[in-house]
Amino acid sequence: MGIAVALVVAPLMALAASLTVHAVAYARGAAAKRRARAACPFDDDDHDTLPVARAAQLVATESVLWLYAILTAPIAPAEDVAPAADPVPVVVFPPRWVPRSAVRVLVARLRADGHTVVCPRLGAWSRQASRASLVDRALRSTWERHGARTVDVVAAAAASPEVVEHLASGGSGTPVVRRLITLGAAGAAGPRVPPATEVIALYSQDDPLLGAVEQGRRPEAFNIALRGVGRLGFLHAPHVYGLVREQLTAPQTAALPAWPSPASS
Repeated sequence: MGIAVALVVAPLMALAASLTVHAVAYARGAAAKRRARAACPFDDDDHDTLPVARAAQLVATESVLWLYAILTAPIAPAEDVAPAADPVPVVVFPPRWVPRSAVRVLVARLRADGHTVVCPRLGAWSRQASRASLVDRALRSTWERHGARTVDVVAAAAASPEVVEHLASGGSGTPVVRRLITLGAAGAAGPRVPPATEVIALYSQDDPLLGAVEQGRRPEAFNIALRGVGRLGFLHAPHVYGLVREQLTAPQTAALPAWPSPASS
């Protein structure tokens, strides 16, 4: 009986803790928005707050998704071993501080649409320089395993700064990143991405852990603002995936350089 009770009580306690953290974070963010609105009442809707019912829904959804990611941690996304219908693989970098299982739904939807998907691990406790090196190695591994000279990258919150740093520094140059899609937090203060890579930043005006809205935008990016969705919600919401799919299938706007085959490197 003791073990059975613990198996029930432990997840409930974890959910209660997550609800508290997200509720406090959202309350602080809403207070900051109200102060900014009072200081500049003619500003745009960046500083509008959600109605109470929608705010409670956002907090509850993020808390449940966090607990789901923890409970399903042993079931990480499987790696594709053979190219799919799309010749441009999609490299999905999961968020830090939560297991890779958080992107299982996103990865499954991409595969259902015919994409080859790679989901590397960056490591939550690594230094940023080390994580940027892991980004480089993960992309090069995709090139070597799948023969892909061009890839698209989908970076979840807290993973995009390392990807941006890799692109801004030039990386290894192989493969070429055609598009970078950031979900939730784009790292606005980071370096600029070279123009050969299209950057699409999907960010939330109500993310309880994002802080100022400006932190979600990229200076060189095509920015898409969403309401009522948080960092983990970006990885599960069908309407967000619809935007990701639209960007991945959009015509390429810039010519990319040709690179040699992996065997010749």
